[in-house]
Formats: sequence, structure tokens, C-alpha cells
Amino acid sequence: MKKDKKYSLLGAKTIKHLTKLFAYVVKSNKDPVKLKNNLQSIPCHVFGDHSKCDEWCKYKENPEVYRPKNLPYSRYLTGDQLLQDLILLFGTFAKVGEKLIQIGSTQNNESFNRTVATKNPKTHFYSGSESTAFRVASAVAQRNDGVGFISKVYDHLHLSPGDNTSRYNGKENRKREYQRQQKQAIEYIKRRRELKSSKTQQESTSEIKEGATYQPAVDLEPSQCSTDEIPSQLQPPTSSAHIVNNAQSDFLFFDLETTGLGTQSKIVEFACINKNNIFHRYDDSLLVMYWSI
Repeated sequence: MKKDKKYSLLGAKTIKHLTKLFAYVVKSNKDPVKLKNNLQSIPCHVFGDHSKCDEWCKYKENPEVYRPKNLPYSRYLTGDQLLQDLILLFGTFAKVGEKLIQIGSTQNNESFNRTVATKNPKTHFYSGSESTAFRVASAVAQRNDGVGFISKVYDHLHLSPGDNTSRYNGKENRKREYQRQQKQAIEYIKRRRELKSSKTQQESTSEIKEGATYQPAVDLEPSQCSTDEIPSQLQPPTSSAHIVNNAQSDFLFFDLETTGLGTQSKIVEFACINKNNIFHRYDDSLLVMYWSI
């Protein structure tokens, strides 16, 4: 999914919100029929029709104060053609709902591999020794029972774990439980999402200023930037318009608020101000027009 010229509202913020809704619906539904219905309700949801929404929709909780704050200008999307295209897009995924419910995450596997690496590091050759099986088994036990598996092993062997070992196991288990609860908190998830968005924005800004510095085959791409000398300062363009400044003339300043940056964006507010008067009007039926002098 990407922004198109004919869809001025389909910007980065809208695409991100649609992607989040899609991911949440797929993750929280394991019934193919329910998953299909929820996927088909997403286009209507972002266009203000919540009749098909399920319990995941915040509009159901408080319809009077609900606002689509994750959409541009906290307003629902508009446009019949955009709605039809989104219905067609999400309908394609709804047809393969049986496959989507089987989608999983490799995060648990990667976490377990890291635990194994702490017990049986690749930097040392333990495969040729008899300790490899015990090292992997200890990683499995720690994954299932936590660090407290050490005390259980001592009890099974009728040995005393010792005070220091017991205190260490309790400390690590409390730390593990605290981290688990913290990562499931809504504030933690929101903050992590904000940091990720900020990092992405900084990378995009740096690429605009400096060009791409890290990507596949970055050294093979031809670069137009000069690395031998610092370019001279750019001079701002001068206007050829003749400004008359006398007692009979007055300056008029105006500003437009639009729904996007495209040529088919709508004007939602028009405001003007001069020395003595102020004028502003809200209207979403006007289109942005571009002209040259």
C-alpha cells in the first residue's frame, strides 16, 4: 500500500493506521469467519461507518466523544473511489482468512535461541563435549520454569541450593515478572511506538539531507553528492514583482488549511487578515488549484 496522486488522504499517517488495524485484527482473531468479517469492516470503519465493527472498535465504547485521532486532522476519510479500492484490498485478504489465522511470530524462537546462546555460546566449541546436551537442557528448563529451575534441580538431587542461590533465583524471577508486566502495559507500548516513529522520521530527514548511508548495495548506487569540496551557499531567489508601498495600499495575509498536499486536496479553512479586518471561513467543498504567473 502506498500513496497515490489520486488519493490525497492516503498519506503516511493513514497507511500506518490501516496497517495497525490489519495487524490487530489478524492477531486477535483465530476464527476464520470472525477474521473475515473484521477485515471487511476496516474500510467502513475509517470512513465513519461502524455498523459492522466488532468489540475492537473504540466507537462502540463511547460514540458521542469518539474521534478518529489516528487519521489526518482527526477526520474520517472521504471519497467513493478510495472506499471501493480499500474494500477490494481488504476483501482480498478476507478470502484467505484460513491462511492468515495460521500466521505466527518468530519472536519466541529468537528469544529461546538467545537463551541457548548464553548457555552454549557459538564462540566456544562445546559440540564435541558431553556438556552440550546439559547446556541446551538448562536453556529449556530456564525457558519453561525461569531461573528457579536451579533450585528444583538441587531438590531433585537431594542437595541444598544454599542461601545465595535461593536469593539470586528469587531476584531474577521477580525481575523477569516485572519486565513481563511492564512490556504488556499500554504506556510502554505507546512509548515504544513513539520512539520507533521518531527514529523513522529522523532517518528519513537524514536521507533527504545526506542521502542514503545504509541500505543493500548502497555503495553501488551512483551518487550525485560531491565529497571533495563543500558547495557554496545557495542564494535565495529574488522576486520580480513590484511592491508599491504608499498610504493607499495595504498588505493582505492569507492562509489555507487543506486535507493534504496533493493537487486534489480540499480546502477546509480559508483565513485572511490585514491591518484592521479578519476573515475566516470553513468549507470542505473547495479544491486546491495551482496556477503559474
